[in-house]
Amino acid sequence: MSLARFLTILACLFMLSGCSVKQFSQGIYEGAQARNQLLTPPGERFEKQAYPAYGDYEHQRTEILKRDSGTAARIP
Repeated sequence: MSLARFLTILACLFMLSGCSVKQFSQGIYEGAQARNQLLTPPGERFEKQAYPAYGDYEHQRTEILKRDSGTAARIP
């Protein structure tokens, strides 16, 4: 492995270790929302329902996980 590649990987690991998991997840969620909005043609943007904010999404997700935690339909 070359020194430049090693330093690049090391720099990425340092940057990722500085981010909290919540901020990282929120960034991915909001980035996916922005991408989907940009890929939607302008005429269809008004027809589509807006995505929930990250806080609402996280609340819905935790409620579903609490509800389904006792079922056998869990993904391994």
